[in-house]
Amino acid sequence: MSHTAVAAHTGEKALKEAVKLLGKHYEVAYRELETFYEIVVENQVRTYAVGIDIKDVQKANELEIYSSCCSKLERVGCLL
Repeated sequence: MSHTAVAAHTGEKALKEAVKLLGKHYEVAYRELETFYEIVVENQVRTYAVGIDIKDVQKANELEIYSSCCSKLERVGCLL
């Protein structure tokens, strides 16, 4: 039997859940700036930072935020 993750939150609560998912692989922190959230990811070699617009976070669920973070991290060289 397999289990499917169900996206149940939006907004900052969804962001916290997405950060928890990223935290399974890396050291992760986030902070709210004026117009976006900065997500800082630290692996064994480097520290990376990506941003997500606050308006996007308000309407996205945790899986969408996680996917967006993964895409951005891949583009800056932090492969998951």
